Amino acid sequence: MALHVLTCNPQGFFILNLVSALFRAPYSDARMETPAPVLIMRQEDIPADILSEFTEALARFEIPFQHETTERRAFAAIEYLVPTALVLFFAKPFFEGFLKKAGEDAYASTKSAIASMAAKAASLRIRVLTSAPHKVPLESPYSRVISFYSNTKSGERVKFLMPSDVSLEVYERIVHSMLTLMREHFEGDSDDSLSTMLGSNPSRPLRLLHFDFASESWQVMALPYGKQRQ
Repeated sequence: MALHVLTCNPQGFFILNLVSALFRAPYSDARMETPAPVLIMRQEDIPADILSEFTEALARFEIPFQHETTERRAFAAIEYLVPTALVLFFAKPFFEGFLKKAGEDAYASTKSAIASMAAKAASLRIRVLTSAPHKVPLESPYSRVISFYSNTKSGERVKFLMPSDVSLEVYERIVHSMLTLMREHFEGDSDDSLSTMLGSNPSRPLRLLHFDFASESWQVMALPYGKQRQ
């Protein structure tokens, strides 16, 4: 277990501090239950201009969203279960409403804005401090700044882990695949790709998905150490 704190020092570095500590639960279900199709939770250290292109696209296409600024917080949990400093939660109406009805230009613009936001987040410099040598890898293949969440039709929460450093073009492919996966999930029957991946008996409060470049698709991540716990 590790305590995660993301801070920003005067030189502009973002510091992810990982040390042993008491547990504080990640964002609760209640915080992500919002009437808005999109919920943004931005830790106060994260520059607000990272969101500007995305929020402008939401406003342009009249997509309601809720934006919360959060204080730095400490979490003790398996790293990938800990909320990133910038969390975006896409609710069911976003996929059933906007994505289903959006024209090609509106979809492309929104997808590009999400990818651009992910790329800007990846450009933030991060240092890792640990309470003991080798407790947590100094480098991670997944972003410690930004991630995306949603709920499935059965009520399971899924977290999309974003690669930590790829090109804008690759982020656009990844975001397109994520949006397509969720749109098909809400529009289709129980045999859609996401439902098949997760199985028919949900038993975990949070499922992790990572993008597999070999198959160009999202896959469920199996954690190597114990059951997934929030």
